[in-house]
Amino acid sequence: MVQITMHCRALQAPGSVKPRLTGRKMRVRRVEANNSSHDTNTPSLTSTPADVLHSRRRVTLLTGLAATIPLLTLSQNDITFAAEVATPAAAPQVQLDAITDRVYLEFGLCPEGVRNDRRLGDKSILCSDPEALGRVVIGLYGNAAPGTVANFKTLITTQALNGTCLSKIIPGQWLVAGTQGPKRSGLLDPPAEITRNPDVLSSVAFKLDHRKPGTVSLNLSENEDDNSIKFSGSYRPLNFLIATGPAPAQSLDGENIVFGVTLEGLDVISSISRVPTFQPPKGNGKAFNDLAKFIGDERASKTSAKWGKPLKAVLITGSGVL
Repeated sequence: MVQITMHCRALQAPGSVKPRLTGRKMRVRRVEANNSSHDTNTPSLTSTPADVLHSRRRVTLLTGLAATIPLLTLSQNDITFAAEVATPAAAPQVQLDAITDRVYLEFGLCPEGVRNDRRLGDKSILCSDPEALGRVVIGLYGNAAPGTVANFKTLITTQALNGTCLSKIIPGQWLVAGTQGPKRSGLLDPPAEITRNPDVLSSVAFKLDHRKPGTVSLNLSENEDDNSIKFSGSYRPLNFLIATGPAPAQSLDGENIVFGVTLEGLDVISSISRVPTFQPPKGNGKAFNDLAKFIGDERASKTSAKWGKPLKAVLITGSGVL
């Protein structure tokens, strides 16, 4: 306990009688408790008249302030709106492999890879009555590669792919179609409606992989177009491939733009992958060709470009949008 000796003078209210204790010394013993929860607004038994007066004035002041401040009431709608403003809505996630369009390709097989009976200027297909192989239905990923899908649908609607042939078949890996060149040779003559493809400069367009058999992608890494066509100012890449499986084509991931998947007709793709193709000689033939290509022998590049070319022409006989 602490004893405090203090001189205090009672405060005089206006118009009141002067207290008799004015100027008189008062010795007050005050006991300070260590209890922090003691209410300072309630005067104790040992409080001085000044303490009592100050306490009453403080209570009166706080009561007056409370009466002048209006109460704020919030409805449930106000609380909900405040929560929505404080927490911004997250951007919707776009599903890249969502199928936005469906198209089909019909394939046929010609007994030979070339025709020797055509005259100059004859643009007819390689054979007039190809053996039907079946239909392949492809689902397109318009969210992942909108520009590629738009150009591919243009090829379908203009029937520019009809009468063109597969330029390469790599067993157990992929099929290549849409190689540009003269129509009479079974190659693609691009229609005028084809536009510049912004997907080739978009990182999002290269995110999907070639994990599934039947994956369809814009062929940039294994492109079969001739250099004289690629260097043209009006060139647009349209060469595409279809992964045959069964193993994933991981070497194409990040190199090609996946824009679709085979929904129906995987058996047709499997039968096409069994068509005989031009293969490198057995033994060390491929190794010697690689060495010749490395030292700059142009004949080696021309020879290796023929590897995988089908010995029988596989035609796209029909196409359409579903």
